[in-house]
Formats: sequence, C-alpha cells, structure tokens
Amino acid sequence: MNPVAAVSRSSASIAPEACGDNIMFNSMRSRAGYCKRLVCAATNSCDRPQFAHLGSAYSTSNVAPFRALSYRRLSYGIVQAEMAVQPFKRRPPKFQVQQTGNAIKGTVEKVTFSNEENGWSVLRIKLADQDLVTTVTGLAPGVTPGQYISAQGAWHNDREYGQQFQAESLTLEEPTTKEGIAKYLASGSIKGIGPKYGNRLVEHFGDELFGIIENSPHRLLEVDGIGPSRQKTITESWRDQAAIRAIMMFLHSHGVGTANSARIFKKYGEDAIAKVKHNPFCLAEDIHGIGFQSADKIAASLGIAPNAMERVCAGITYMLFEKTNEGHCGQPREKLLALVSDLLELDPTYIEKGLAIQIQKRVLIQQWVENVECIFLSSLHHNETAIAEKLARMLREPQPWPKTTINEAAIRLVE
Repeated sequence: MNPVAAVSRSSASIAPEACGDNIMFNSMRSRAGYCKRLVCAATNSCDRPQFAHLGSAYSTSNVAPFRALSYRRLSYGIVQAEMAVQPFKRRPPKFQVQQTGNAIKGTVEKVTFSNEENGWSVLRIKLADQDLVTTVTGLAPGVTPGQYISAQGAWHNDREYGQQFQAESLTLEEPTTKEGIAKYLASGSIKGIGPKYGNRLVEHFGDELFGIIENSPHRLLEVDGIGPSRQKTITESWRDQAAIRAIMMFLHSHGVGTANSARIFKKYGEDAIAKVKHNPFCLAEDIHGIGFQSADKIAASLGIAPNAMERVCAGITYMLFEKTNEGHCGQPREKLLALVSDLLELDPTYIEKGLAIQIQKRVLIQQWVENVECIFLSSLHHNETAIAEKLARMLREPQPWPKTTINEAAIRLVE
C-alpha cells in the first residue's frame, strides 16, 4: 500500500480540522508532532517490509527526526507530503586535525568557556605545526586570547562536539609574535591597555613589549598617550597578573579551585607558593572555605608525609574546633588522643608528640577539671576564663537591682 494513500485515509482522524492549502501551527514542535502522527499512521498500515520498522521507531514522543517536512496541499481529505526522516546530527568538521601524539602547542584564538570555580576551560587553539584550529579542554585559569599554550594529554572524538584534545596538564606562556601580543592586549587582561593602546605599543616595541614592561617599564612613556599614571597602572597589573597566573597554576595542579586560589593570593600575596609548600595546613586556619580535609589533600599532593608534625598538629586543632559545634570548649586528653588517632590513621604516640608541641607553643591549654586532664584551644580557654571571672566579680559586687529569690522571680514571670 502506498504510504501517502494510508496517510490520506487516516488524516481525517488525525487532524480533521486541517483543511485548505495552508496549515498554521503554534510552534515548530507542534508542526513536527503533527508530522510524526501522519507518518505513524502511514507506516503502521503499510504492507511493505522495508517500511514496517518505521511505525514502531517513530511512535514515541520524540519529534526530532521530523525536521525536514514540507506540506504542499491539504484539501478534500487528501494529504500529500514530502518528508526526510533523519535524526539531528552535527556536521563533521570540514578539516580534521592530524593527530600527532599526546602533546600539542599553539596560540589561544578564543576562550569558548571558562569555569571561575575550578578553572576548567574550553579553548580554540591554532596549532603551531598545522594551519588549523582545534578545541582543547582542561584546567587553564586566567587564560586569555593570544597566549601560547603547551598541553599534554590525549585526542578524543566527542560524539556531539567532534574532535578535541583533552589536556591533563596545560602550561600557559606569553605570546611571542606581534599578532599574538596584540590579541592578548586587546582582551583587556592588563589594566590600562585596550585595543587602541595595545596596537600603539606593539607598533612601537614589537615583540619586545613584554620584556620592556617587565624590565624597563619607564620606556612605556615613549608611546604617545601613555603618561606616568597609565604607565604605573600597566606595570602593576602586569606584575599582579604574572604572579596570579603562576600561583593559580600551582594551586590548580594540587586540586585548589580558582575562587580559593584568589583568596590565597589575597592573603599571602607573592609569597603564596612558598607559604603553601612550607605548610599547606595553614590554609585551614587562614583561608575561609578551606578546611582541614582540603588542606590534607593538598599536603598529600605535595608529598608531605602522613606522620609529619605539621599534619598532626593541624589534626588536633581541627578536632577541637569540630567539637565546639557540639558545645564543647575542650576534650579529655585520652578521648582527644583517640579521636585524632582515628582521624589521621596514626599511632597515638605521634598524637602525644603533637600535643606536647602545641602546648609548648601555647596554642593549646592543658588543665585539670574535676580530676580529669583536659585540653583546650587557647582562644576558647581564655574566653571561658574571662567570662567566669566576670560572673564571679558581679556576684561579689553590690547589684543595682533589689535582691530577690528565684521562686519570686519565677512567679512574677508566670504572672
């Protein structure tokens, strides 16, 4: 049986209101849905084996395949339609990049996407060894067009987005060509320089511009329109950007997100890398948003030993802070030793050594309470002691209100 004839016979039950030479639909989806119903009616009543599968294949709610339908005429119950049944597919790239190994180099043409939280980015890269542009994904915080990248990873053919290079490690370098420098400056990554001044600087200094900014910033005054104020802004922004890039690349390589990396830089400045390498557990104390667990992962990534005293001391402090959430200002010594030992998965002898160090530094306070040796955080112990002393002093001094008993006060409160 002819499918068009089958559609004609079933059209009255499918769309009895559709008559005339034109059909108006509220949306493309309603148009596609109407088309789907027509095709299902035709194919379900079709006797030919080669069309038998179409009825079940297109009897679902999916209307995406019916995107190439054009109506010619609807009149007197006769439906004539032309249809190309095909699923949505992205066109393959016109040129495929030659996959030459697990490393690529090139210039950033465009930043398609960049996640501010973790630095994960999608970049369009013009390859150095091929006159083609490809997509690179990976951690690239602070990346801007014009920068030169060197990436290690593997090629991947994505079903939806096509050929990509998934970078496991990605190194950003400053552009070295005039075109790259101009594009980098035009992105606005350096305060005080936009497309206008960027072109002037490139024309005057050429590919030596970044060396001039780094080593001889006073020479920027040679360019028309750049005065002492703009020259200072450019120099400071350049140094900040270089430091931030180095710090963020270091921290991202050890699992720290972009937001926390910015906080670390704001707290420690240019000493951030040295500070984190020396004792990553200081991040748990100084940086909001980084706790002991995160600092412990960074420490492991840096190769700090599990029984290092920095880790033990930080674990003790962390456990005491955790117990304050339950209302405890301190912990019995033996109980604290067991809790920290379980947390760090270390022998209690290491915890004893850490306690001794913290008590000697007055970070922790050791005190006997009702014949039980307890350990307190120094700040909390000081606050609790000050409150107790103030309450005792208030009891000793004469009160400005008349003396009463608890029972009388309770009665008045109820009344």
